[in-house]
Amino acid sequence: MRRWAAAALLGAALWPAAAAQARAVNDAAATRAYVRITVATAREVAGAKAAQIAAIEAAAAAIASGCPAALTYAPRDFALQELTREISRWLWFAGLVPLGAIALDESRVFGGLRWSNRTLTRLVREEAVEERAEVAVEAPPVCAQIEAWKAADYAVLPSSASSFLRHLEAIEAQDTFGPSEEPRELAIAHMLRRYEAGAEKRALRKTERLEEATYREVDSAMTITERKLAAALGVSQL
Repeated sequence: MRRWAAAALLGAALWPAAAAQARAVNDAAATRAYVRITVATAREVAGAKAAQIAAIEAAAAAIASGCPAALTYAPRDFALQELTREISRWLWFAGLVPLGAIALDESRVFGGLRWSNRTLTRLVREEAVEERAEVAVEAPPVCAQIEAWKAADYAVLPSSASSFLRHLEAIEAQDTFGPSEEPRELAIAHMLRRYEAGAEKRALRKTERLEEATYREVDSAMTITERKLAAALGVSQL
């Protein structure tokens, strides 16, 4: 009996260490998977930036040709600000359309990852949900909204404009973390550092630089497109 009792005590003593080892192995595996898909996604997005810019330009061209000079005589008030904000936001989301398959692949991987840090797991899965929602955004009926606004003597902007903006705000509502409202991606990056191996740290830092360069190029092209569309619609800026 004493031998059985001793064995039981030894097993109980070893169990916490074994559980900790299992958690460490799972954390490492989840981190490798996260890094792998993040690096792959950044490369694919960088390779698709021409398609992203073309989609932004096509969305702007559709509005410009659909209702040229439509805002020339519109009152310069809050309603106009809301309408132009809607247009600007849509141009960016239009640029995400060619990235849909890439984003959904990343989202599927993110949605299946789990760390011993429950907060990290939750934030990564929220990122997956947001990515799926972003690629599902549909074009607002901008020209029809402008026509309806005109028909009402510019008294009331169609509710679909503010509904579109509220929809985007709902998608992005969880995009911050903690009392300091740190961007979720930055919070994830901070939490991941304790699990990253040296090679993974280097890969993520390199990927961050690639993402920043891609964003700058697309954002610059979008700024030019916004200026052209504003002129085509008859306003100074979007």
